[in-house]
Amino acid sequence: GHIMSDWTGSSGTVGQGGRGTGVPIPFYNLFQMINIGEFGQHKQTFATITTKVFEQGYDFRHGMAMAIPVVINELLIRFMYTMKVHFYHEKEWKDSIPNGNIPELRRILLVGHGTLCIMDGADAAVRSGGDIVQFLLRTNLIAWIRFGHLSLKEVNAWWNEGKIDEEAIDKYLEEDLKQILNKNR
Repeated sequence: GHIMSDWTGSSGTVGQGGRGTGVPIPFYNLFQMINIGEFGQHKQTFATITTKVFEQGYDFRHGMAMAIPVVINELLIRFMYTMKVHFYHEKEWKDSIPNGNIPELRRILLVGHGTLCIMDGADAAVRSGGDIVQFLLRTNLIAWIRFGHLSLKEVNAWWNEGKIDEEAIDKYLEEDLKQILNKNR
């Protein structure tokens, strides 16, 4: 009941045109641990600024709305990659379905989401007028989290490039040896 009143507002706030405090985006409260810096004309810490951003509507409902362009971006990139693999590389549909282990797709997603974040950051900077609270209100946190996740995956791939998975090689050689032995019988 308490979460629902935060989500929809209590009877007193709804009657006055309010919408309720809202439920925070998952892990948004971790920003409260970043109690550093002096931002804005009142020299407030980052934690205080993020609290003000939440109070002005940066809640779970807003997070769901922010996820829409991120999902559309992801689906369009994967759809276009599937079309390319099927028609240009002439592979079957079942072999055209993309997964996260394809280096080319991983880099295309990184560039696509990076472009989304650059456009988002530029838009937020222009529309905020230099006010840090307005800048954060207009920033798509979900897009930046997705971009960060893809960046970490790419750094991990670069770091592990050239390393050999000995267990996978042993498994492959063992299966190959079994096939050779079964053919000779």
